[in-house]
Order: sequence, then structure tokens, then C-alpha cells
Amino acid sequence: LIDVAVTLYVVSDIFQAFLISHCGRTEMIMSYFTHTKEEIMRVVKRSEILSTEEDPALTFMKTALNMIANDKIYVVQKKSDFISSIGCDGFWDGGYLYLLPDNTYFKVTNYLKLAGEYFGLELKKIGKLLCDEGYAISTSNGNGKHTYYARILLSGEKKVNFLKIPKGVIQKLQESMEGVQ
Repeated sequence: LIDVAVTLYVVSDIFQAFLISHCGRTEMIMSYFTHTKEEIMRVVKRSEILSTEEDPALTFMKTALNMIANDKIYVVQKKSDFISSIGCDGFWDGGYLYLLPDNTYFKVTNYLKLAGEYFGLELKKIGKLLCDEGYAISTSNGNGKHTYYARILLSGEKKVNFLKIPKGVIQKLQESMEGVQ
């Protein structure tokens, strides 16, 4: 990844010089390339951190929180907003974040794949792993057994599975990630 970042930097410098010499809109071009280089460094820094993490649950959670912070995973403030919105991935309710496991898994794994990171955990195992590692809470299925997903009734129809993540867990992860995003 470092080689790619260096290559992107060099190519962006060459392209920037070309545009400035042929277009004359120096201020706009400089602004764009400054932002581009900052984004390159942010991705490199994030990738280095993810590559040193061996715990797939931690990698999944930190990536999901980063994506929520950057509006790549769309979370609304209330269950009622979730029901009435299209394209939501989760909502906040009573000190918990509820995330649709399929949507979240798909978005996180695609993000990691695009960043060149391998994430080999299957969707059907993510709920168990997150609960076992203390990132999500298992709930009763109503028959005296626990499930790795919270089953929530949406608008009087059928129950939907959600990952149930305590706000305290999220706050601890966000504190450990400060300066990384």
C-alpha cells in the first residue's frame, strides 16, 4: 500500500503541474490536489491500522463505525425514522445502535476489499463473533434460547434481525480510534 501511495503522490504532482501550466486555474487545482493527498494519507493510515489488527470482530466494528461517521453506513436517530426512510442501515434506540447485519456486513466487507484488506469471515458467523467478543448483545428468541440478533417488529409486519450494539461499546471504540478516521 505504501508503494501505491507513493505512486499516487508522484502521479498527482505530475498531473497537478500539467493542469496548472495548461489551465491557469491554480487556486482551484491546488485546493483539489491538497484534498486528494490528504485523502490518500488518511486511507494509508487507516489501512496500516487495520492491517495490524488480528481480531476480525474489532476490524469489523472499527470499519463499521468509521463508515457510519463518514455516512457510508446510514443510521438514523429513531426507529420511526428507520421505518419511514429508504436505504437506512440502522437506528439508535434506548442506548443501543441497531444495525441490519446483511447490509452492514456487505458494506464493511466491500469497503475493506476496496482498501485491499482481506476479511474472510462469513456473514452467518458475524453475529456470533460480535456477541462472543462483547461488541454486540445476544437476545432471547422468546423460546428460552438466545440469538445473536435482536428481533424487532417493524411497522406491524414481521420481525427483522438487527445487531444490537451498546452505546458504551461504541464510545470506547471511538475513543480508541480518535485521530485515525
